[in-house]
Amino acid sequence: MNFKDSSNRTIIMLFIFGSTLILMRFIFTGVSAYFFLWYNLFLGSISLIISHYILKHDSWVNNHFKFISLSVLWLLFLPNAPYITTDLLHVSDSQHRFVWFDILMIFSFAVCGMYFGLVSVKQMADIILQKTNPFLQHLFISLSLFASAFGVYLGRYHRYNSWDLIHHPNVLIQDITERFMNPFDHPRTWGMTLLMGVFLHIFYFGLRPKT
Repeated sequence: MNFKDSSNRTIIMLFIFGSTLILMRFIFTGVSAYFFLWYNLFLGSISLIISHYILKHDSWVNNHFKFISLSVLWLLFLPNAPYITTDLLHVSDSQHRFVWFDILMIFSFAVCGMYFGLVSVKQMADIILQKTNPFLQHLFISLSLFASAFGVYLGRYHRYNSWDLIHHPNVLIQDITERFMNPFDHPRTWGMTLLMGVFLHIFYFGLRPKT
């Protein structure tokens, strides 16, 4: 990525702006609860780091085992990027005089996370296009975005994170299987997945992120 690009400069400024608001919130109120935004954004950046390095190493792309393994790891961390948008619900815990302050703070990190995720999908889609064709590339994009939306649901409502596939694989797989086997018993699952998936599609195809 070229950090001279205006989009990248904007994201850097948003990160600095949001971080400044977190520090101001802590200095003037003693509230450190929003430090988690830094951690969430770090998790949201992992998928971008993975896709960036895959894109820069042809040997990784040509090695099928390595490419598939890294792609699975990439998909596992991808939901962390758009997940930050759901952190806006914490505004409901804010004191009235800090509501707009907290909205701007969380929104700044949410935009950064969305950008990381969408650029990451674009990078992986470029790799898929090299190996297949435009139809499969678009199919990959849609499946990735909806899978990410499903991951956001699991994280927000069931408090799963990417590490749980390692620490609690049986419980996580059981919950996922239940929702696919009995979809009509879980309307909230598929309702949020559909809406978040459409939301991500609008952002992706509307903004056309550069890599």
